[in-house]
Amino acid sequence: MAAVKFIITDLDRTLLRDDKTISEYTINVFEKCRQKNIKIAFATARPKRSIADYIESVKPDAVIYMNGAVVTAGGLVLRKHLIPSHTAKQILKQIEKKFPESTLSFEMDDVIYPNFDFMEKTEIIKKINFDDLPDQDAEKIIIGTISADKILEFKNYIPPDLYLIIDTGRFGFILNKNASKWEGIKTIAAYFGIDTNETVAFGDDLTDLEMLENCGIGVAVDNAADEVKSRADFICGSNNNDGVAKWIEGFKSFTPR
Repeated sequence: MAAVKFIITDLDRTLLRDDKTISEYTINVFEKCRQKNIKIAFATARPKRSIADYIESVKPDAVIYMNGAVVTAGGLVLRKHLIPSHTAKQILKQIEKKFPESTLSFEMDDVIYPNFDFMEKTEIIKKINFDDLPDQDAEKIIIGTISADKILEFKNYIPPDLYLIIDTGRFGFILNKNASKWEGIKTIAAYFGIDTNETVAFGDDLTDLEMLENCGIGVAVDNAADEVKSRADFICGSNNNDGVAKWIEGFKSFTPR
């Protein structure tokens, strides 16, 4: 395998500890990687507004937001793979009618529009009637509070240019078919002139599987879902034990000392 030039990591339950922090040790390991001209990217289901502190501390070269709906690098938006506004509204209303107990939300231009009240940081986000959604394309639809089996029934409402993915039974995400962490990685690698064989990816969940299987090396944290661990090339320590950083330091091809 070629020397690694590009590190991609998921955030929640992978790089972030359970208390949602990143240790100084991990930050220092990434800084050593940067000094060796190794590119770093976050690949997350989160929107931009929720990871500003992590970007400030780690200073990644690129970020894949919302499972690949928005791909950025070098301060530029490289790609957006969105859901047409009229399609998103139709899907939301159909699901809400059949499963009124579900929580649904619509991410658009780094703003969330939910059908329930919830707290985001210190702000209460008020629920919205989906008939009143702004006429803009959506980055992602999020489904919660019902079982994975029920979420899978949503496939009946999804046109072929979209897809549904479930993250270990907690939430369902509806996305543009071209929005994925792996597609984002390919876009960023091309932007930096890096071969995807020169990449290593870290993850914990089913939404990370494609990038773990297609990058040069795929590493699952010890707390990852069993299916993810069974299909990764390596397993590192847990998110609470700086597993990502310790694996990087121990990898002979680019030990950042």
